[in-house]
Amino acid sequence: MICRVAFGKSYNKEGYESRRFQGLICEAQAMMGGFFVSNYFPFTGWVDTITGMRARLEKNFKEFDLFYQELIDDHLNPNRQKSSQEDILDILLQLKKDPFTSVDLSADHMKALLMVQAKHKRVNVRAVKHWCRQILRGLLYLHSHDPPVIHRYLTCDNIFANVMSLTSSMICRVAFGKSCNKEGYESRRFQGLICEAQAMMGGFFVSNYFPFTGWVDTITGMHARLEKNFKDLDLFYQELIDDHLNPNRPKSSQEDILDILLQLKKDPFTSVDLSADHMKALLMDIFIAGTDTGAATITWAMTALIKDPAVLKKVQEEVRNVVGKKGVATVELALANLLYSFDWELPDGMKKEDVDTDVKPGLTMHKKNDLCLVAKNY
Repeated sequence: MICRVAFGKSYNKEGYESRRFQGLICEAQAMMGGFFVSNYFPFTGWVDTITGMRARLEKNFKEFDLFYQELIDDHLNPNRQKSSQEDILDILLQLKKDPFTSVDLSADHMKALLMVQAKHKRVNVRAVKHWCRQILRGLLYLHSHDPPVIHRYLTCDNIFANVMSLTSSMICRVAFGKSCNKEGYESRRFQGLICEAQAMMGGFFVSNYFPFTGWVDTITGMHARLEKNFKDLDLFYQELIDDHLNPNRPKSSQEDILDILLQLKKDPFTSVDLSADHMKALLMDIFIAGTDTGAATITWAMTALIKDPAVLKKVQEEVRNVVGKKGVATVELALANLLYSFDWELPDGMKKEDVDTDVKPGLTMHKKNDLCLVAKNY
């Protein structure tokens, strides 16, 4: 069923192609569940080479890449027999060819989407088709205006709304006076620092339980990884402080938190001994705690609301009646805007019972599986 809808082909018949496809799937699943020593001790990658696991993994990757490339080439063949119903690969290729779209959809992106489709049987096929068409309709709407609506450069990473990106952008603007949601090196650096810091805080350090075994964390590479993250964050905060101390920096109409901390440090009438390290520590609290917990809270709130449509409607009515009458915090502001500006529903073919509440392991309780909803203008 998955192959028919995703690739437009059937692999349940006897023959070489069917055996090849089933073999690829079985091997990929074996690799995902296989034991790689380097997953636990990064410096022992040579063990996986000796056992043959590394070569086996690379062979499976190359065979899958060839298989998906053959599917793409087959769909691009002008002599291919047309089906009465489009498959997912047809829609992806239309999205790639559309002259009115700036979505950067490469062959590797399509292969990654096909891989997800092949491995995860619970992926809702109708929902994926609906998302693809929704993206095309949105772009057509933007480009049909005269003059066209100017929008950011679209890629597979930013075409869907990301709550973490939203909360990090708000925190950056308030705390640092900068926007961190734009494309480019600085944005990728910012997001990378957040993810690595969260991974370190929730990571397993043997010395946390047995203080005399710190050498184990050195061998596993966790100590070096923690030191690197600390130095990267320290450099990031120092650059922010230096930027705020630059006399040629454009002045904003509204002060950010770092401006206030620097004023407090310079004030001759205060006895607060505020050093650069103190400011960095405060920025760390705002930077990590505000972004991560805010994003998780919004996601869980939307999860609870979508599972109870009556409550969702009631909350939306309340928000739409009182919005703008008072200031709200990060989570309330983001959630209020989501509820005020859009009506929300589940993708086609998905029921509220299908929305899970599984949790990721880690310091903050993030939802394990992404919450995928369809937004409609209010």
